[in-house]
Amino acid sequence: MGSPNKASATGGGDDSPSPSPSLRTSSLLRRVGSVRAHRNDLSERLGLLRMMNPSSARRRSKSNPQVASPPSTPRFFVQEPPSHRKGLPAWDRAFDAVYHSSSSHTSNFSDTLTSFFKDHGRSRPSSGYFRLPDDIRQRICNLVLPVIDRPVRLNRIFFTRDVWREDDLASPTSALLPLAPCLRVSFAFRADILVAFLQSVTLHAVFSPFVGCRVNPLATTWLNRYGPYARSVAVEIDMSRLGCGPADSATCLLPDVEHIEDLVCEFVDSQLRRKESLPLQNLILLCRRFYGRRGSSLSRPNTGRSSGASSSSRGNSAEDIRFQSPEMYASMDELMKQMTEETVSSPFEMPMPSPLPQTEYCPDSYLLFCNYIVHLKGRINSLRMCGFDETYTTRFMATLFSDVSTGQAYRVAPSTIWPRLSGQKSCLDAGDGYTILDEHQVQSALNAPTALRPWEGCVQLPPPIPDEEGNPSLPPMVGDLQRLRTPYARTVTSLSERTCDQMLKETGGLRNGSDKNRFLRFMEKYGKKKKKKKQRTLTREASATM
Repeated sequence: MGSPNKASATGGGDDSPSPSPSLRTSSLLRRVGSVRAHRNDLSERLGLLRMMNPSSARRRSKSNPQVASPPSTPRFFVQEPPSHRKGLPAWDRAFDAVYHSSSSHTSNFSDTLTSFFKDHGRSRPSSGYFRLPDDIRQRICNLVLPVIDRPVRLNRIFFTRDVWREDDLASPTSALLPLAPCLRVSFAFRADILVAFLQSVTLHAVFSPFVGCRVNPLATTWLNRYGPYARSVAVEIDMSRLGCGPADSATCLLPDVEHIEDLVCEFVDSQLRRKESLPLQNLILLCRRFYGRRGSSLSRPNTGRSSGASSSSRGNSAEDIRFQSPEMYASMDELMKQMTEETVSSPFEMPMPSPLPQTEYCPDSYLLFCNYIVHLKGRINSLRMCGFDETYTTRFMATLFSDVSTGQAYRVAPSTIWPRLSGQKSCLDAGDGYTILDEHQVQSALNAPTALRPWEGCVQLPPPIPDEEGNPSLPPMVGDLQRLRTPYARTVTSLSERTCDQMLKETGGLRNGSDKNRFLRFMEKYGKKKKKKKQRTLTREASATM
């Protein structure tokens, strides 16, 4: 017998040794064993899955139909929309005011489009499609744009769900996503579509401590870039978070007013790029905050822990409670001594907790950063404010508009901006000068006629209409909206038109001295004889703030 090397040399001339049959058999057996082991591993995993999922364990294959099992019904998990918070303190919606300026400057499509090209360093084309007049191209763009009859929210739904329903604001996906193919055609066609869109909708942005460029790019970067070409903008300042939150422990947090102030300043700086000949037609300024003061709580004994309050953010108020904090570079002996004195020395002689003074949820001093909006004087035609104090709103409007006049302004009482969400409550002006608590038991929007629904919500109401004698009066739809919240008719000042005799009959007469004094104060403030004096007082306040 020859050696394997010789056989390989004579057979093929290959010097490499060939594997023996025993080696081939062993390698084949190892492969078969690995396949079996892998199959067993898969069967074990399938068995574990069946044990973990009882519904799949009851299923039988077609090859082994031992037990007839009914077909499984597929389950579809529908993601429920996020709900609003419930059990909150009452919202502050007591004062809702509307002012319309008599300025003759109005923004139009052609002038806004020219400003858009100039700001981007481009020249307007005049060939092909763009040879058509601007008004014809605007009509074409309006046919392409989706029909949107609600304000377009620029924030995620997390920032609006506490006070707005999902149907109250249009999502940016439904408003901007259909425009994506048109925006890719060319710069000129993109300018036409974008300007036509901004001239036909109301942009709604929420400024809160949690709003930023990364979380809400539409409400910050996009609004500051394209907001100067918009016709109507609604800015809602959320002062119901952190230090202004509903919980009693919120007093240990900062309100982060500085961050909201930066957002407002950036918005105002972007709007200052407007020309005075192209003003913002409507500005709706809202403040989302809780009404009144917090309930009295028990004070904690001095434990050496800082409450986190900041005098720069909370203002110099005598009601601010500050707790002592340990020194930054205190030694370990001093810290141990302080801890021993507080907790170990006399545990039975701890001072009894005393009630803390009641503090406001959101003091008016927190909202002073809104004064920066006054820099837009001459660039706003109409303003609607809600959620602010009456005195602040009056002075704010008198400073913003140089042609301030009581004939161009009116109050909406009760306010019709925010919807009535179940499980919440709000403080409203009933129209008689007194603030009432609305428990949100009746959904007024469900009972509103079809013709009034476009005017209810975050929209600007029309200017007052002069009557036959030339006196300003409420527009008819505003009076109808107010009657949805209260059964009494309203005048231009949103006060009740009931006579003194009717009020006496409804209340059953003056039962005691307190009711009599209350009624006399009401007549002294809102009576017809004091109407001129009230106007002169407001005029002096307005002239003092100019």
